[in-house]
Amino acid sequence: MKEDSALFAVEKASKLGADYVDGMLEDHYNELIMVANGKVQRGVINRKRGIGVRTLVNGAWGFQSTTDLTKKGIRQTVKIAFKVAKASSRHVPTPVKLAPTKAHKAFYKAKVKNDLKYSFRR
Repeated sequence: MKEDSALFAVEKASKLGADYVDGMLEDHYNELIMVANGKVQRGVINRKRGIGVRTLVNGAWGFQSTTDLTKKGIRQTVKIAFKVAKASSRHVPTPVKLAPTKAHKAFYKAKVKNDLKYSFRR
């Protein structure tokens, strides 16, 4: 998954007039292995990719997510997040004000303690 998708989302929301925007890319991968009597019965690999877009407009938050990582899909997601924030801003009693800060990047990866792929080969 490319960081370009998040940058694209940030640029689009900024052009719409968002006071703040962040794009959160997620890539989930898991394996499910079903074992009965010491034999693998079934294995399933599941992968989900997507982006969440959070916007701040006139002191109110908007959020939308999608698994459609095409430019068209991201553009639509940004528009919805922006519209939600803008509509919400009419009903916020105290507008959100953010403190200035630098941009941050974060990555998380879980370490596998026991790799089941090798546990059942005999």
